[in-house]
Amino acid sequence: MTRQASSSGCSLEDILVPIEPTRAAHAADFTLAQGLLSLAKTLSAEPGAVVGHLVETAMRLTGAESAGISLLDPLSGDHFKWVATAGGFARYLHGTLPRHFSPCGAVFDQGRALMMRDPVRLYPYIGELHLPVRMVLLVPFSQDGVPIGTLWIVRHSSDAAFTQDDLSASTALAELAALIFENAATLATLRRQEAQGRQLLAQSESARRLLDGYFRRAPGFIALLRGEDHIVELANESYQRLVGKRDLVGRPIFDAAPEIKGQGFEGLLREVYASGQPHVGRGVKLVVLDEHQQTATRYVDFVYQPVVEEGDHRVSGIFVQGHDVTEQHLALARLAQADANKESFLALLSHELRNPMSSIRLAAMLLKHTNGKDDPRQQRSIRTLENQTNILARLVDDMVDASSIRSGKFQLQLEDLVLQDVLAAALEATQPLIAQRGHVLEVQVSEQALPVRGDGTRLGQVFINLLSNAAKYSPDGSSILLRAHAVDGQAVVDVQDTGIGIAQDFIPRLFEMYSQAPSAKGQGGLGLGLSLARQFVERHGGDIAAHSDGPGRGARFTVTLPLRGSGA
Repeated sequence: MTRQASSSGCSLEDILVPIEPTRAAHAADFTLAQGLLSLAKTLSAEPGAVVGHLVETAMRLTGAESAGISLLDPLSGDHFKWVATAGGFARYLHGTLPRHFSPCGAVFDQGRALMMRDPVRLYPYIGELHLPVRMVLLVPFSQDGVPIGTLWIVRHSSDAAFTQDDLSASTALAELAALIFENAATLATLRRQEAQGRQLLAQSESARRLLDGYFRRAPGFIALLRGEDHIVELANESYQRLVGKRDLVGRPIFDAAPEIKGQGFEGLLREVYASGQPHVGRGVKLVVLDEHQQTATRYVDFVYQPVVEEGDHRVSGIFVQGHDVTEQHLALARLAQADANKESFLALLSHELRNPMSSIRLAAMLLKHTNGKDDPRQQRSIRTLENQTNILARLVDDMVDASSIRSGKFQLQLEDLVLQDVLAAALEATQPLIAQRGHVLEVQVSEQALPVRGDGTRLGQVFINLLSNAAKYSPDGSSILLRAHAVDGQAVVDVQDTGIGIAQDFIPRLFEMYSQAPSAKGQGGLGLGLSLARQFVERHGGDIAAHSDGPGRGARFTVTLPLRGSGA
């Protein structure tokens, strides 16, 4: 046994005394029974006050003048707190003592009940209390084999030793204290769990109400169909509006809305239910009865998503989600009809213009060769008429080509060609415009033949369009470059100018039909030339691309065509 000595030289053994045999005055079972009965009444009536009543009972059963319970702080483990006091020491409730230098610490170290006489000899600070401590009995108690506290009983006016009956009663009360604190901890845990449960339940209920609100007010229609009969378990307001605001929940969908039968939805639901695979429908026609029992045609996008049980992976229902896209469908139909009407009008217009344009061109040719040969003014007028007539003729040809491409009637007349010949013809056709604008044309064409398989007329249109655009969209006196050479089995033709350029954000739309860059507007044309050029090039197995560093910095158009016999 380790001796613990104070500054006065006193040790723990000096203050310990043996417990005396039972004294008749404290041996009465009736007294103990009265104390325990009083405790039981307090526990049933006021559970929070039971430890206070317990120390009062200990004091009465042992004839002591003070009693209390000290608990070791569970977090720090370095001090005891007086959690219950009675008698003369009642005023010290919630006081603390250091574990390493206190009577309760000695009890923990010894692991047994101890009785001390005049403990002030070892623990001098006890002398600072307002009452002397002549005799003290300390009984430890534990939870799960771990000491947690001490029940102590004090005599202030007598140094008479406590008896074995005092120890037995105190030990029983200490064990009861252990149960009380264990139950209190359990109760506190249960209360925390209950509070957390209530909080989680409140949060869950709030989330449920929120989700229910979202579900009911969702813009898309939502429903849950259960079982092979597709009984409606849930249906939001949008779904109910879709089928005429009728009573749906709890009924098979085809009983609740019989007009849906025969429109193909039964088979889709059976397939999803049997296969466990979802089905997606786009713009599907649905004929229903509205809330006034009038037939209404709707168009819907929807998903049939199987509901699969986690345990046996069995399909137990189908989740339906979608949107009523009737307005969008009708708007697209109107746009498609308007587009068809436009194409029909342009085709009719271009064909109707061809006859008078042919007559005008013929008249211009006759005037050029029969009248005013010696009159420069008449010759200029005739040349102007001829040039403008050629422009109109090209516009009409573009409209005819666009119409035939859109209708699927367009066909190429393929033959073996040398690309240099096609380029020469394009240069000859555009030379008057280039000369009229005073441009400087540089031609860099490979001396090695560039054989291609293609339609000479259509390829000629491509390069005429690119050269004409370079001349039209460049200031007078600008430089234009035409370059053609072979690269890796491809014929590559570049038409580069120093003109108005193209904004980067417009380049992706440059080859769309009827599309014109803002900077090019006011220069004439229908926005068909580049679109047709792309169509012609791609039908030859080639590619056309545009590049520009931005407005005012010119543009470069690159046409790539497979060389004949290259295997490309």
